[in-house]
Amino acid sequence: MGNAGDGTGRYVMKAAEFWYEGRSKDGAVRKGKIRALSVQEAKERLRETGLFIHKIKKADRSRRVHKLPSRAVILLCMQMAMLLRSGLSMQAGIQAMYGQAKERAVRAVLEQLDEAMQEGKALHEGLRETGAFSDLLVELIRAGELSGTADQACIMLASHYEERKKEKDRIKTAMAYPMLVIGITLLFGIAAFCWILPVFADFFAVSGREIPRFLWYAVQVGELIKQPAGLGTLVAGAAGIGWLIYRQKALIGPWMGQTIPGVREMYRLYYQKRISDILALLLEGGIPLYPALETAERAVGNEAVRKAVFAVKMRLAEGYSLAESIGNTSLASPVWIQMIAMGEAAGELEIMLHEFSRYAGQELAFCTEAAEKLIEPAVLLLAGIAVLGTVLGIAVPMLETITVGAWN
Repeated sequence: MGNAGDGTGRYVMKAAEFWYEGRSKDGAVRKGKIRALSVQEAKERLRETGLFIHKIKKADRSRRVHKLPSRAVILLCMQMAMLLRSGLSMQAGIQAMYGQAKERAVRAVLEQLDEAMQEGKALHEGLRETGAFSDLLVELIRAGELSGTADQACIMLASHYEERKKEKDRIKTAMAYPMLVIGITLLFGIAAFCWILPVFADFFAVSGREIPRFLWYAVQVGELIKQPAGLGTLVAGAAGIGWLIYRQKALIGPWMGQTIPGVREMYRLYYQKRISDILALLLEGGIPLYPALETAERAVGNEAVRKAVFAVKMRLAEGYSLAESIGNTSLASPVWIQMIAMGEAAGELEIMLHEFSRYAGQELAFCTEAAEKLIEPAVLLLAGIAVLGTVLGIAVPMLETITVGAWN
């Protein structure tokens, strides 16, 4: 893949390293490495030296797996769909996409994909080798290549990932305001402990009254925070908690989804929609149900749900229908099972899965909006209680001191 222009607007291919093994004209075995733009060029250059090539392959090298943002995956799917419909060769199209790419991760992935194309591999094989794309994307494009509908597969994938991005953005938006309120409250608390509450402590000291226990502890905490070591400990503790939540989110999410009543239904509905989306997409792409379930098992990204999908797959192999197989799992719900059963009976399973996914999406949007409306006042109420408790803990002793002083 090129990383510099040649002055004509084209991108110059970057030479790669190839291992070769062959025999010279006198029968001696020759092994070594050669740099060339492609396998074909390497073969031609070696033949010119009089070698008869037995084996040649691209030199293995450790590759970093680049994680692509959702918007980049959506854009790549749309670009690949246009490329496949245009009749342009995949390798030339990838080089053009590389020239337009701005992000380093996208350019690295396209470079790896171009190398796979040079080796004569299919598009889905190159996508899999990059490690940057999901099994869902790879399998659907593989099915599209076999049926000659890879462009339609790319469009369906772009639509799927765009919808998922909207869902995630909606959840992030719902949580943004409560997190902002919590952050401001914490900052106000730190400022109060460090600079405001010590003023009241001085008031009690001057008046000769005993400092309330709450105020004394608050002042000590403030003094600790103002020390470099204390502030460093606070920041490190907050970072550690954040890191722990991030690293253990695969455990925290399922725990919340299985123990908190309100979250449990949303958790189950979310994964019902996720599985329905994957199965509908793969079935529409021409992939049979059992392989589609195998892909869904790898794609859900949650161990508890993965086990449930595995159980469905095993019962399906025993001859049960999909609706019957799902009925014995923790993910089952009457509406989901009924719609799947209707789809199987009518021979239109992928259509009913799409319908359920649309229904589940509306329900999740409603639940997210309701949760947002509940979370905001709850956070404000807790912040108000904390402030009120602090004020009363200081104001009541102060009023007593002032009253006693006035009587004296």
